[in-house]
Amino acid sequence: MEIYIVRHGDAYDPSMPWITSDEMRPLTESGRDEVALMARLLGRLGVRPVAVLGSPLVRAQQTAEIIAEMLGVAGGAGVCLDMAPGGSPDGVLHDLSGLGTARAVVLNGHMPGVGQLAGYLAWQALDIVLPFRTGEVCRIDVPDGNLAPGTGDFRWLIPPRVARKLLGDP
Repeated sequence: MEIYIVRHGDAYDPSMPWITSDEMRPLTESGRDEVALMARLLGRLGVRPVAVLGSPLVRAQQTAEIIAEMLGVAGGAGVCLDMAPGGSPDGVLHDLSGLGTARAVVLNGHMPGVGQLAGYLAWQALDIVLPFRTGEVCRIDVPDGNLAPGTGDFRWLIPPRVARKLLGDP
């Protein structure tokens, strides 16, 4: 299974007077743009996920919806509660196991959780936290039938700045 881990796009500052809670922070316009850029990159790389699962927080759900729409995922974006802040990497693996023999899936969440999940999948280490910028995407391949911590093969981590260059965007 190819697992693509994405940090949500840039979101509004929580100190904005109209934001009532961290959970309700939406993406900024530049955040929407960086997520769309990353979805275009995934599409160009031939990524065809069977599911896009995101944290239930607004900025992550908006990120998941953009990716699902741009990659043509049937059924749109779904929710993985354990991708929310404080979620469990084992809970994420449990949700993934429910997808059966899916070839590719996109997971979307927050720091430090996305970085911790990557370290857990690749090295079975909760203390290895990869640094993700907003919109950044990581690919980890897990052998079919062996969705367990430490079985993943870390392939790459691409920030929006590099994606622009790869896509030839100004």
